[in-house]
This record gives sequence, structure tokens and C-alpha cells, in this order.
Amino acid sequence: MRALSTSSFVAPVANTVYVATHDDFYRYVAGGTLTPSDGTVYSSSDGLGQWVRMMIPSRKWQTQATWSIDESNSTGRASDENTGADDTHPLLTGDEFARRMGRCVLQQATTVRWLSDTTRYSLDLSGITAANQTALTPATNYCLVIVGVPTVVRSGTLTGATDAPWTVADSSLPTSWSASGCLSTSSGTRIIRKTDGSKHACMAYENVAKTAQTSPSNGYSQSYLSTGTAAVSFANGDAYEVLSLPKFPRVTPPASVPNFVGCYFFYLDMQGVVGGANEYRFCGWRAFSTFSAQTLAGTNTVRGGIFVAGGSMSGQLTNTLNRSIVPASSFQFFSWTGDMNGQINVVAKTGQFSVTHGSMGRLGIVYVYDCSVTAIQVHNVSSVTIDAIHGASNTSVIADVRDTGCSINSPNAASSFDATTSLAHPLLIVGATKDYADLPFWSTNQNAGFATT
Repeated sequence: MRALSTSSFVAPVANTVYVATHDDFYRYVAGGTLTPSDGTVYSSSDGLGQWVRMMIPSRKWQTQATWSIDESNSTGRASDENTGADDTHPLLTGDEFARRMGRCVLQQATTVRWLSDTTRYSLDLSGITAANQTALTPATNYCLVIVGVPTVVRSGTLTGATDAPWTVADSSLPTSWSASGCLSTSSGTRIIRKTDGSKHACMAYENVAKTAQTSPSNGYSQSYLSTGTAAVSFANGDAYEVLSLPKFPRVTPPASVPNFVGCYFFYLDMQGVVGGANEYRFCGWRAFSTFSAQTLAGTNTVRGGIFVAGGSMSGQLTNTLNRSIVPASSFQFFSWTGDMNGQINVVAKTGQFSVTHGSMGRLGIVYVYDCSVTAIQVHNVSSVTIDAIHGASNTSVIADVRDTGCSINSPNAASSFDATTSLAHPLLIVGATKDYADLPFWSTNQNAGFATT
């Protein structure tokens, strides 16, 4: 196309070329001055103009059910002129996948294998949606499934494991989990799984060499068709693998439509999320991530994850975290009325659950370990329900009802709150120190307190 002689072209707008590898047309623009860009804009070889992609929707691409994308070209085969149909013909960029799909309604479940680290900041998939089916099952709502292909950092056999705190130990490590590159940090998420794939947890930090703290372990399935089981414990003697997850860009996922269960993300080290109707399993976030049922609508469910740099969740009813860990920075519940009844999550180190700006949701059961900052803080006209708070080895306030007009409420007795701290008192209510034995407590002049049944 670029080699065509354009000097003989007469009609200024009618010169088009079909490019088979893209299954799309390009229009010649005489004297065009757009910035050249692979996949969209090419300068003609004679220097007289540009070829601009017309972005005509292609049913060939929209009905392709399997894709592979290799942004770092780990295979040495990646190209945006490949079909992208498998790992031997991967696309080079997620942007080319988005261009080929265009604004479309999926007619089949579509799976994308993400083979290597991203090379870009963001990816917009919001033009993809699903057929408005009447059934609520994923098989009939044609989900977009994006699966990271992890790298095995280490394999071995556990010599110990505990629950609450959730830990894994391997005495055969040369020095430590950290020295072996097996811990979740800002440089990348690490997941430990039983070799047969039946158990998972996020690797978090290491207080004692060769014993690592993790997120609550779980048995969620790697298939979007099945959720699996939440509470599955690692055990001494389990054969394990520690996985490094490929980095994924900040993503704007498909929007919610009636009966669309959205997009599923697996095994990805994610930059951030904006809106959509999605489920995330075994993913990590190295940047502040936003989950909102008020942006593009929909629900967001995290089934096993780690939030290294915190995040924000807002909206109604069904925004949930389950068996996730926040070891650093603050995770905000902002104008949030979600329900995490029965869910278990961990706040650790310098992590925090911050319930703010008129939130009225339910956090479920919270475990607090090794915290050196206030673990749970309620402020700015917010009220939160917490079923229980457990944990130990903390040096900070466990729960702080910071402002007047705020409260923590529990359907359970005060004995459900037993997280320990080296401070004299675990609770603050509008600046006043309190003990669990003081519960229920209510300050009528400040309209704030900690109520239990």
C-alpha cells in the first residue's frame, strides 16, 4: 500500500486500499499531516500523503473466539499483522485487538491470552458488549475473558502453612522468599498455587525468613464458568508453584448491559480499572485502582487479590472483595453501599480500610495483622457494618470512628472483636480511647459510636 504511486490519483476522497492482514480498508489523504502510527496511519512512500485506516467493523475478527497478545514480544513472533488466533501468531498490542473488535456485540465467549508484560499505559475495551440474553449464566452471555500466562518463579514443597494469619513456609529456600523473588511488591504480583491448581493465595510479605504472609487462601476456579470454593487451606507437604503475573495496563472494560456478567480477568498484575461489570481472580494491583458501579455501571467482584498501592470502591449493592489483602496504602470505600456479608479480607502493615463520603456498606469479617497505622477508619458522614475484627501483632489503632455523625455497627456481640494491639486501647471514637469491653458505646452529643447487638 505504502509503495503505491499516488501522483496519478484523481478523486481526492475515493482512493482506498484493502489490507488483508487487518481485514480493513485504508483511505488515501493527499498531503495528510496526522502523526504516523502503526496500525492506523502510514505515510505514502512517495511523500505526497498518508494512508488512514477506516476502522470498518469486521465480522471475521468479531467472531474469532481465541486471541493471543504478546506486547513484549516474548515469543519473537508478535506482530499486529498476525491473526492473533494462537500463541504462535500473537498480536503485538492490545490496541490492535481493540481496533479489530471495534464496537461490537459478542456472539460467542471470547478468550484473550495475555502472554507478556504490557508496553502501554491504558487499554480501552469499552466498545465491546454482549448480546442481551435472558439467561444469567456466563455461557449464554458471551463473556470476554482475559487470562494472563504466568511465569513460574519457584516450585517446591511446603514445610508448613497456617490460617489466620495465612502463612506458607518452605525450609528448603536458600535464604528467604524475598531473596528468591517470590513476594508481591510494586514491581509485580506473585501468586502461590498448589501445583494442581486447586489452591491459591497472593504472596504479601515476610516477617520471618522462609515464612511468608499471604492473602487468605482460596480454591476459586481458573474457569469463568465456575467460581470454586473460597476457604481452602494450604497444608504441609503441598507441592507448590510461585507465579509471576504479566503486567496489564490500566483498562476501561466493557460496559454493563442487562444480564451481561461482563469481563473476567485472571492471573494479571494490573495497573488500574475504570468502570465496567467485571470479575477478577488471582490478580494484583500495583497502582491505585478504581472500582465503581457508578462509572459505566455494573458490578466488580475480586476473588483473591492483593492491593499494593490501595484502591477505591464505590456504588451500590454488589461491589465486593473476597479473600484479598491490602498490605500497603489505603483502600477507600467512597460513597459505597455494597455488601460483603460473609467475605473475609486482610489489612496489614501500612494498609488501611478507609470508609468515607457517605458510605453505608458492610465490610464483613476483617483480619488485621502487623498494622502500624490505623487499620479501619470511618469518617465524613459514613456508617459501616463490620461482622468481626480479628488479628494480632499490631502497633496501631484497630478501628477509628473519626468524625461526629459516623458509626460502626455490628450484628454480632462485642466478643466478635478481638484484634490485639500494643497500644493501651484498640478503639477511637471521635478522639476518645475505648476498649472492646466498652462496646456497645454511643456518644449522643456527637451522634457517633460503635453499636453491637
